[in-house]
Amino acid sequence: MGDNYMILDEVVYIEQFPKVFKLHNGIPVDLDMIGTLSLFIHDSLLIVTARDNEGMWSFFSLPEHKYLGKYFTKGNGPNEFLSVPWVENQSFFEDCGQLFAIVYDFHSGKSYKMNISETLQNKSLSMIKTDYLLPRTLFNFSIVDTTTFFCKEVSEDHTQQIRYILSVDGKKKHSRNLEKLNSASVQQGKNINILSTGIGINTHRKRIVEVCIALNQINLYSLDDFFGKTICVGSKQEIDNIGNIQLVDKWERAYTYMNINTHPNFFGALYLNEIERNYQQGSSKNPIIQFFDWDGNPLAEVQLDRMITSYAIDFIHGFLYTLNYNAEDEIYRYDIHDILENIEIMYP
Repeated sequence: MGDNYMILDEVVYIEQFPKVFKLHNGIPVDLDMIGTLSLFIHDSLLIVTARDNEGMWSFFSLPEHKYLGKYFTKGNGPNEFLSVPWVENQSFFEDCGQLFAIVYDFHSGKSYKMNISETLQNKSLSMIKTDYLLPRTLFNFSIVDTTTFFCKEVSEDHTQQIRYILSVDGKKKHSRNLEKLNSASVQQGKNINILSTGIGINTHRKRIVEVCIALNQINLYSLDDFFGKTICVGSKQEIDNIGNIQLVDKWERAYTYMNINTHPNFFGALYLNEIERNYQQGSSKNPIIQFFDWDGNPLAEVQLDRMITSYAIDFIHGFLYTLNYNAEDEIYRYDIHDILENIEIMYP
């Protein structure tokens, strides 16, 4: 296949999902915010990223949406960020009953450890700068465990996106799966974002899922190289050729996957598959949430009744929250108890 394909050893094609659901009767949610960008839910805590230089992360309790405060200021001072830290791109973990986030500033290369539980309890930001030796301007960054991270950055000649595992002391490690994906490239001078992906990680299983932004595929693999699968969804039973895609005008290329959410037993990929020009002009085509288990088996497809750019699931109360940052902070909530029960049946 060479460098024109960003695939793993096994390629599977999926034409349909075993369960199909259609969402309707969403209820608008007014959080009294402007400039909202992304959502994240942990247990009964909703975190919303917004273009608010006085507090880019706002916190709410679920299901009543009680406001709990906002944190993260923009700037170059201590505990400040040069760019907006989208909550969906950060890493969260629990330790001794406390919720933490490792927040990476993609412009400065600095990272911070925030004690969210302590911050909300004391109503004062509890955060320290880490001493992780992280590069600046990574494309993707995720925690694998307490001593290692998954990183993806652009190559020096801007033709490849290079994945590696980074230890806390700055040492890089590659694997066969990573090297296969890293071999994909565009011609010099072509748009490197053709190779861009949304990244999700299952820290317990040590598996990575990558949804492609401009290619018609999902790559799912283990860090120990015992598992690797490329998933292609749809009637077009052919993996996109990077060499062909880079010859297509930017505005005529497909915008394939918009977002990835991971959970212990499954992950959800937000699938649009719309031409970039149509998307930018406000296409009426709505995305679909595709649920898979961590072996890459399709579980369910959820058809949305509106355009969204990201979503989050409140498993405790059985609700799906959606956000469209292009439509004046449009947030909706859907009752998805039946959908979650069906996914549980298919993946006990």
